[in-house]
Amino acid sequence: MFDLRKVEGIVTFPPFHTVLAILTAYACRDVRPLFVAAVLLNALVIVSTLPEGGHHLVDIMAGALIAGVTIIGVRRALAVGTARN
Repeated sequence: MFDLRKVEGIVTFPPFHTVLAILTAYACRDVRPLFVAAVLLNALVIVSTLPEGGHHLVDIMAGALIAGVTIIGVRRALAVGTARN
């Protein structure tokens, strides 16, 4: 029997917890006390995705790569937009 109320996800890639944790810490970078707290708490989120989230280390690395590419892409897009004005 297929019960939609008991369906469990099997998707482990990409781990958006990792992406969101990195982007949240990055967003707090200009307020030092908040940044430190965000880094510490989000580091716990990332580490906990291994035993609790069912992710593998390569998933975490891919999530970090996605976050990094996103940050670089947005910064470049903003730089191009600023240069055009």
